[in-house]
Amino acid sequence: MPKKSKSKSGGEEKAVANPDDLVITPDELLFAYPKNPTAFVNLENKGEARISFKVKGTAVERYSVRPNRGVVHAKSKDKISLTLKRVPEGEFTDRFMVQWMPVPAAFLETEENVKDLWIKAKEENKKVYYKNFPCRLDEAAASESSEPASESSEEKPVAKAKKGKKDKAKKDEKKKKDKEGGEKKKKAKADDDKPKKKAKADGDKKKKSKSKK
Repeated sequence: MPKKSKSKSGGEEKAVANPDDLVITPDELLFAYPKNPTAFVNLENKGEARISFKVKGTAVERYSVRPNRGVVHAKSKDKISLTLKRVPEGEFTDRFMVQWMPVPAAFLETEENVKDLWIKAKEENKKVYYKNFPCRLDEAAASESSEPASESSEEKPVAKAKKGKKDKAKKDEKKKKDKEGGEKKKKAKADDDKPKKKAKADGDKKKKSKSKK
């Protein structure tokens, strides 16, 4: 059972969590960018009280963090996804921190209330537990992702050459067909002219025979 303590005003009791109530894994965040740029932080609340968490980082602008704050219910689990959007030009030294603390028993769980809870915790200097996560870039995945790009660039001239050969073959085939078509037309015309020539020859023969008479 969680320890309880009364507020200074003598009002409602609130739960106090133990340091080991929230189990956070893994110990390191591995990003296989760009093939698999998302890493996950697993939260497991083994205690009896609700726990609120908040995510902080050294370069949060390079990531999409969902959710960046929230509440894990007692005996429940939750997950935070961190997606790397771009890799820094220099050394990859990014780090994340998950802060957490128990919430009052009567706490109304809304997004705005969770935000206010962390603002007040900072103002009142409340005790907050935390875990740090070093980030690491999977170099093997990064090199693998670059290989297809280099292959595609190398294949472009080959593909272009193949296309050129296909186009040339098509042109040659068209020329051949045009030539064959021209020869067929000539032959057809010659066949059409045969009766005319024969008729003309017959007419010439008749004229000659008449002139002889």
